Amino acid sequence: MDLDFDLQLTDRQPDRVLVSVLLRPGRTGPVDVQGVDVMLVCPEGEPISHRMLLPIAGTVSQTIVSTVELRGHGPLPPGTRIAATAWSAHQQWEARIPADPGTQMAAHCRGDVVVRPEEDADFPDRFLPLGCDERAALARVFPWLEACPTELKVVDDDTLTGEDDLRAYCCDELGLDEDDADWLADLLNE
Repeated sequence: MDLDFDLQLTDRQPDRVLVSVLLRPGRTGPVDVQGVDVMLVCPEGEPISHRMLLPIAGTVSQTIVSTVELRGHGPLPPGTRIAATAWSAHQQWEARIPADPGTQMAAHCRGDVVVRPEEDADFPDRFLPLGCDERAALARVFPWLEACPTELKVVDDDTLTGEDDLRAYCCDELGLDEDDADWLADLLNE
């Protein structure tokens, strides 16, 4: 019997998480499942929430997703994990994921977790721009940073009076030759 059993962190608060539990039959077809439980565990492996039994039992012949909120007995320590178990008469499946925010690769690559400095009143100076020496030190480790512009250019609207001036300015900023500029202008006109 083959079962795809997965967890996805949907939301996290200081003392609780919202997690989706996904069960999907594998290539061998429908799977008999007798139960599913999920709970929070500390980095040492001890439970720090109540064990939640989900109302899932029977034959899983298509994808089932159940979302549940797990509340810790207090604030969740760093390194907290979400642990889930699904079982049948002859087999059990386990899934574990970190409960820390922004640890899932897909969420990180999509940029789902956005840091908002204005919401972080406890650390008002956490996000300060890098100084020249700090940026140079980072550029030694990450060479692609050196190519990034360090200052934004501000263009006064009064200096660009006509469409030709604007086109020339944009072409200069983008490094376009005359042929590429014509192609871009045609594309924008369409």
